Amino acid sequence: MARLIGQFLGNRQGTAAIEYGLIATLISIAIVVAVGGAADQVVALWDSNNSHIAEAFE
Repeated sequence: MARLIGQFLGNRQGTAAIEYGLIATLISIAIVVAVGGAADQVVALWDSNNSHIAEAFE
């Protein structure tokens, strides 16, 4: 049993894949945050345009 645990802890296969997965996750989170911030700005822009158009028709 101790030998099996030692082999498991000594096994380094797959570490690169895990590291690449973590990097991809961090990049994905950064993209989601950036797009969310841009979406808020676009909504504010359209709201401003809508209010200006409504004022023009009054």
